This record gives sequence, structure tokens and C-alpha cells, in this order.
Amino acid sequence: MSLNLIQNFSFETGIDPWQNAGIAGTTDPLTGAFEGSRVGSFGPLLVLTPGNAVLSQAFPVEADALNLRVSYAFRRLVAVAPVVNGQFQVQIVWQRGADGGYAPISTEILENMPGTDVDISVDWETHVVVTGPKPALAEQARIRFILFRSLLELGVAGTYIDEVVVTAES
Repeated sequence: MSLNLIQNFSFETGIDPWQNAGIAGTTDPLTGAFEGSRVGSFGPLLVLTPGNAVLSQAFPVEADALNLRVSYAFRRLVAVAPVVNGQFQVQIVWQRGADGGYAPISTEILENMPGTDVDISVDWETHVVVTGPKPALAEQARIRFILFRSLLELGVAGTYIDEVVVTAES
């Protein structure tokens, strides 16, 4: 059985060791979490917001790993129209290290979900994807969840992730 390479996979202890940018963080959603009580969140937005919202975490990858298996729970909630949710993307950035610093080798887009103007749902979706082959020089990978901002986001909208599991297949 492979171990989860992600720490704080269900955001129960806050944001650490995840890194965030833009309007991304953790929350205790009124509509409930997939696992536990907290989730990774992108939004909700009540104003025009520039830039993207990003949650990411780096983790070591063993030399004998062939690829990574990624699973996570996803929910996009829109409570008031008109709302335009931005495009949502899941990436793996393969990295190699030297003296404690890591340089990207390549970026792989695992999922690319288009924006939507109406998506009223309180149901969680589970997503499972497998990366392509691990680059030979990769010593570390970074998973990135990105909500690309649309030109207009009004109303109460939220995009949530929970129970992020990444395992190495060898």
C-alpha cells in the first residue's frame, strides 16, 4: 500500500504546509466538508478580483517511482446568479534539486475544467487522475490547484477541494 505524499491532506490543521496565493486558503464551509470539517477554498468572492487563486504543496518523489496517482474531492458552489466561475486547473510540476533549491523540469496539466456561470450543487465529486511518466531527473513534485479568475465574479461563489491524496506508483 502506498503512503499519501501530501501532508495535511484534508486541511484540518489550517493552511500549513500548503502554500497559497490570491484568494485561496482554508475554511469551514456551511455546506460541509468531504472529510473532517475544513476544506481548501478558492473564494467566495463578492467583488471584482484580479489574479488567480492557488493552493500548492511540494513533496519528495522516490527515484523508483514511475508516475503519480492523484485523487481529490471537488465542489464548485454558486448560490447567487449572475456568477461566472473561472477555469479550474490541476497541475503537477516536476522538479529537480540542488543545494536545497528546486528548479522546474516540466509542468503537466492533469485536469482543466472550464469556467461556468451556473453550477448550483452541494454534492462533492471525486476525481482520480494518473500522471504521465516521471521525468528521470525529478526528485520532487509540486501539486498545484489553480482557479483562474474570470473578468467578472459577483454573488456568492466558492470552489472547494478536500482529501487530496497523491501516491507514487512504482
